[in-house]
Amino acid sequence: MAVTLYRRTGLTGGLSSTLDGIDGNTIKDGDICFTFEGGRTFIHIADIDGGESESSPDVIVPDTNPGSINWKLHYTFGSNKIVEVADISDPSSELNALTGTYPGETILAYQSGTDTNKWTIYAWDDSSIESENVPYTVDGSSGLWVAVSGTYTNIDGDTISIDYVPDHYNRTTSPSEVSSVNHLTAHLKGIDDSLNNPTIIDYWT
Repeated sequence: MAVTLYRRTGLTGGLSSTLDGIDGNTIKDGDICFTFEGGRTFIHIADIDGGESESSPDVIVPDTNPGSINWKLHYTFGSNKIVEVADISDPSSELNALTGTYPGETILAYQSGTDTNKWTIYAWDDSSIESENVPYTVDGSSGLWVAVSGTYTNIDGDTISIDYVPDHYNRTTSPSEVSSVNHLTAHLKGIDDSLNNPTIIDYWT
């Protein structure tokens, strides 16, 4: 069965122009809705067995005949989608004041002047334990912009975040490449120190 593509101008309000105003009896699994609200575009996909409570904009529930239907947010972008930066290797001054509205929201930062072929796509992360590591992660006003594609797509292996807390070695931020004990190199340095100074246990009794 073919899916239906909807277009709406609001997320909630129970109106014919809003996403939650679509009658649940007409919604099929996999239906798609593009909602244009507040200068942003939201793309939701219908899950007829979702069963989650409404939490806009991530989950929208029909006001009429809701059943277990959820409109689930899959992507959003908006007025900050494209940002011109003076230096693509350090877009801090332009990105520091920006806040993503929802986790995963993306912006395109591109180099001004003659080097406009230099660009990086950043995704918003408001819950990251990472610290700023320009240009791979750049502070926003209340979270981090994380580089996911473009000029700076190479992963900085030193600062990959690891939640695991070890029992048999001590993480350390002594390497200049790291600023958090959660960073990969902080773990590796701790392991290296432990191997260099092993604890000798006398098993003879």
